[in-house]
Amino acid sequence: MAGGALTFGIPAVGFRQCSKALGALGMAALVSGCVAAAAVPMLAASFAVSGFTTYKFVQSASGGEIAIAFPEQGGKVTPAPPLPEGQRAAIWPGDEFNVLFAEALSNTGGFDVTSPGQVSSILQDENIATSLSSLTSTEQADAFAVICDRADVDIVFASNKLGVESNQNFFSLSRADMTSRADLYGYSCASGTIAWREQMAVVVKMGSSMPSSGEINKVAADAWAERVMEARANA
Repeated sequence: MAGGALTFGIPAVGFRQCSKALGALGMAALVSGCVAAAAVPMLAASFAVSGFTTYKFVQSASGGEIAIAFPEQGGKVTPAPPLPEGQRAAIWPGDEFNVLFAEALSNTGGFDVTSPGQVSSILQDENIATSLSSLTSTEQADAFAVICDRADVDIVFASNKLGVESNQNFFSLSRADMTSRADLYGYSCASGTIAWREQMAVVVKMGSSMPSSGEINKVAADAWAERVMEARANA
C-alpha cells in the first residue's frame, strides 16, 4: 500500500518526457517543474474521470487547477460509506500525503490522532515493515492489530496509490493534465477487518507550471479528512 517520499524536481521538458518521468510515481508525484514545450490555447478545465464525479476544485498558486473526485452514483458523488465507531485513529506511515491527512484529521477536532511518525516508531519496535505492499494479507492484518493494541486506537487509516495517468496529446486544446488514484482504507480494531474503504481520484491541470507536490497533497489530504467526517456522520 504505502510508498516512500515522493518529492522530486523535474527539469522543463516536453509533455511526453515529463509524463514518462512521472509514470512510475504515486499521488505526490504530480510535481512542479514540468512545463509545456510550446504554448497552446487553454479552454475551461474539464475534470472528467470515468466513474467519478468532482467533489472539490482548487485553483493552485501556480495557476494550475486541482480537482478531487470520488465515485459517482446517479451523477452525484456517492455518499461516504459509514465509518466504524471510535474517536481514536492511527495513520499508517507513507509519504507527505499521509502526514497531511493526519494533520487535517486532527484539526477537525473529531479524532485523537496517532501520527504516521508515532506509528512508524511502533512498527520499528516490533520489527514490522512500514510498506504494506511488502506484507502478505495475513501480515497486514497482524500489523494493524499491533497498532490497535500499542497505540490504543479504534481505527487505523491507510492508503494505497494506484498510479498516474497523463494527457500526452500535444495538439489537444485542453491543457496538459495528470490523473492519480488511490484506495483509502479504515481498519476497525473492534472487528479486526477493513471496515471502511474509499477510492479517490486527483486530477491536476497545468497553469504556467504544474502545482507543487505539497499543494496537491494538501488538497487531497483535506478531502480525505472531509470524507472521513462525512462517513462518521453517516454511521
